[in-house]
Amino acid sequence: MKTNKLMLLSAIIFSLLAAYGVYWYMGDLEKKLDTTVYGRVIVPKETIAVNTRVTRSMFEYKEVPVVYIHPNAVVDAEEIDEAITKAMLISGEQLLSDKLVKQGQLGDGLAYQIKQGHRALTIPINLVSGIAGLVKPGDSVDIIVTIDAQRSENQQDTVLISTYVLQNILVLAADNSLQRKPNEPSDLERRTLTLEVRAQDAPKLVLASEEGSIRLLLRSPVDKDNVNVSPASLRTFLQ
Repeated sequence: MKTNKLMLLSAIIFSLLAAYGVYWYMGDLEKKLDTTVYGRVIVPKETIAVNTRVTRSMFEYKEVPVVYIHPNAVVDAEEIDEAITKAMLISGEQLLSDKLVKQGQLGDGLAYQIKQGHRALTIPINLVSGIAGLVKPGDSVDIIVTIDAQRSENQQDTVLISTYVLQNILVLAADNSLQRKPNEPSDLERRTLTLEVRAQDAPKLVLASEEGSIRLLLRSPVDKDNVNVSPASLRTFLQ
């Protein structure tokens, strides 16, 4: 009786060992036969709202089978730098390039060209103030206003002066054109220019445009320095 129990126990033990051996062998064989190729994609660590300026710290790499990588998936972290989201990004999902836009990409509208802390402001121009239609998007200009200025609080008479309003201002658009065309002739019919100005400078330019007469000065693309010039008046001119 005891011998039969020992034989039964031995059979069970050997059966378990055999089953484990088969399981281990099949698992090892499956690993050897697995030819799946993996690639790295970039995914958001957390859900990111639309119109958010993103940084690399918001994302991480994830290994996925190559066959499941989306054609527009972002795989290079450099594509994230200085980018803004055009759509909500879901945590863990592959980051797609068409959900990001970088500053200056014309196809995505004027708003994505404006630097943070700046505003787009349109001013009217004519053939003279607009430099004969030769100003193009991407140029930089200075703005001078000629305006009647009150001499003092106690004197009601005014004096005509010309002075710099803003300097080194980027031209974003000419009329409704955002693109610069190097070989395009001057547009004598041009009526407006849209400029990129600091938010705190916008009221100054609006006042100059509404109450005075403005002129644009076209700058060389390599000249970035501002000038310090006192306002000019008829009195100083005659002197």
